[in-house]
Amino acid sequence: MSLITQRGYDVSQFDSGDFVHEGEHLDFLESDLVHPTHADGFADKGDPISVNNSITGVVVGRSATAATDRVVVDVKKGRVYVLSVVASNGSGTTSGSAGDKIFISASGVLSFIATGDVFGVLLTSLTGSASAAKAAVAINVKDIAEFEAVSSFSETLTAAAPAAETTGTSLLDANSNAVAATLADGANVGQVKVFRATDVSALVTVTVATHEIAVSEIFTFSTVGDSLVLQWDGLQWVTEAGNAQHIELLAADGVALIHGFSSLNGTASCDVTLANGLNIGDRKTFRVITSIANPPTVTIATHELEAGLVYTLSIIGDSLELVWEGLQWITVGGNAQITEALATDTAAAIFGLSTLNGTASCDVTLAVGTYQGQRKTFRAITSIANPPTVTVTGHVMDVDAPIVYTFNVIGDTAILEWDGLQWVDVGGNVLPVELAVTATTAISTIGATDLNSNGGAVSATLADGSYIGQQKIVTMSIDASTASTLTIASHETADGEVLNFNALDEYALLIWTGTEWADVEKTATV
Repeated sequence: MSLITQRGYDVSQFDSGDFVHEGEHLDFLESDLVHPTHADGFADKGDPISVNNSITGVVVGRSATAATDRVVVDVKKGRVYVLSVVASNGSGTTSGSAGDKIFISASGVLSFIATGDVFGVLLTSLTGSASAAKAAVAINVKDIAEFEAVSSFSETLTAAAPAAETTGTSLLDANSNAVAATLADGANVGQVKVFRATDVSALVTVTVATHEIAVSEIFTFSTVGDSLVLQWDGLQWVTEAGNAQHIELLAADGVALIHGFSSLNGTASCDVTLANGLNIGDRKTFRVITSIANPPTVTIATHELEAGLVYTLSIIGDSLELVWEGLQWITVGGNAQITEALATDTAAAIFGLSTLNGTASCDVTLAVGTYQGQRKTFRAITSIANPPTVTVTGHVMDVDAPIVYTFNVIGDTAILEWDGLQWVDVGGNVLPVELAVTATTAISTIGATDLNSNGGAVSATLADGSYIGQQKIVTMSIDASTASTLTIASHETADGEVLNFNALDEYALLIWTGTEWADVEKTATV
């Protein structure tokens, strides 16, 4: 079917060479359009379309309600639209970047699958996904070069300057200078504005005068190809696509934006809070810059681990990356530590860093972990006037008696990791000690055990070791008011050998030979 027939023109009304139409907006029978599927089966305003495998465009007239309706389509080369694109190439999901070709399938779906008609090129980055996501697309061009060549609305900014709000694309080139672009209010509802970084040798930012999030909203472009697509809704610019980040500079106590990038400066106190997010998938990044004289902290109102969770960024470059899942923030990256300050007898959080202040009694407990690979750090700070202790439930040494860490020097540290079943030691300089305090106790075959007879005699038993060279030390260093014993199941002298502990600082150091425990050194008596 010819274009003139599709348009329904009566050619007998024209002379040869007569002007018929300007060619930017054409109308077609709805039944001739390839478009996305809808419940009513007809093309809607905003749909990408294809006609006869030769013409592509976007529906700009009203939605059709019948197959006989005529539908107005924008076919102008280089026009930019925000459209839904599936980031797949036919072999699986794949990420896209500015300049990638977009194709339209026989069912009206836009993707990277090259079996359909070429529809245009991507102007923003797109993360690989089987689900459609919004992206800026220049229609009826084959690459970025053609888009910028045919686009009469392209400019290049190379320094601090206002971007033309009526100019479709602003290229940001920081090869010689930092680029600090500004964008004033739009003029027409639906107006689209695109920014794309072509060089980021220096700082590249765009400040949007009136944005949906805030007045004078700042975006930063950190990688060549980073982009920002905005649409004017009559009152404000709305972000439609792109990967440029919102940026704010925080150097004092306050509330952080719930989106984009917050740089933290700890020259003075910089303790910030993060409220709940708005949209599922929203991302938030914090990074400490300039100074950690006062290590910045971030308190998160609603976190997957607990409400009011606190992170500390203690090294320049430390970062924290979060995603809002609809109900809570989830940590997805960064090296900032979850921090709590403990100065009394209490239960510690089962994640992050707990600082221990022994100005007063600071004996804390640690419950079992929740997921494999979970880490927990304890560190003594400020004072060890009352040496802090940590009693761990579910430790690899835990048999019958509690496992205790004692912090005797400021800076003493213990680092544990939950392996899915138990806590294991992975770092630090404080070693755990098993405290045997009950009448009859089976003790761990690893590490150190102290027999504390303050509550009466301790009758401890030691089972066989697990590997050749395994060492075990048993001491009586806390209380020796009542004589206590250690019965060793398999010993080099005799099975069921009994060692007697009846004085402070008595000990026995043993090694497993593969079949029995052998004495390395001992002051406990037989």
